[in-house]
Amino acid sequence: MVRATLVPARTSTGAAVALRGSVAPSEPGVRVTLEQRRGRGWHRLATARLSRKGTFEFAFHARGPGKESVRVTVPATSHNAPGTSRTLVLRVMSDVRSALATMAVAGLQDITTLIPRAVDLVRRTDRPQFAHDVLYEADGATRGGKPVQTAAGVASWRFWFDGTTGSKFASASVTYGPLPRRFGRVVGYRSPFLEDVVIRRAPALTLAGAIRDLRRADYRKAFSAVVLRDPLGPKRVNPEYIFTLGNESVAVDTVTGRVFKTG
Repeated sequence: MVRATLVPARTSTGAAVALRGSVAPSEPGVRVTLEQRRGRGWHRLATARLSRKGTFEFAFHARGPGKESVRVTVPATSHNAPGTSRTLVLRVMSDVRSALATMAVAGLQDITTLIPRAVDLVRRTDRPQFAHDVLYEADGATRGGKPVQTAAGVASWRFWFDGTTGSKFASASVTYGPLPRRFGRVVGYRSPFLEDVVIRRAPALTLAGAIRDLRRADYRKAFSAVVLRDPLGPKRVNPEYIFTLGNESVAVDTVTGRVFKTG
């Protein structure tokens, strides 16, 4: 049996949407597929693998306006027959004001989509000063520092940048969120932002994907903050999502998916 739920079921164009569910009997590692109806047929949007508990999660952005029909399919295995969830209907509104409440439930757009927008905004703000700024780090915060379990719980991001050579600003920052606020004002700083290696492009691994890897590694605690950074050190590493889980910090490598404690 394939169970699936949309969060939210009503939203606005471009807003983030989560589709979560489970498969029973469970076969961890089996690939499930998210499909969308287009015309008379179904087209694949994304794939994911079942967790140890038989759960899955997808994150995507509403197109619309109008109605979007989606479903999740599971292939046949040596133990189970193929399965398909019921068809879920996402109602997408063009009036952003009427959708703000449900957007807050769904959460921000994923950081992998926010990074190129943040870079473009900073570089366009003051071309002589920020024309070649490069991302250093992104700090994700929950509302009031309250521990959360999903990517939708991250209420805001602060993006830090290494300054352009010859600029009067050695570094810069810009914030995004909490909803309904979007990007804030770009702020330049005369002091440098240290202890990181620059991140020249957004990682392929989404925040939701990193959380999924975290859970697969049996880290079940809620997190109160998350940082995307490439730490400066004697050994070259990949950019990492670093989660604050109570009194410990746990990192997820954005390239290999390796999960490990830091500090």
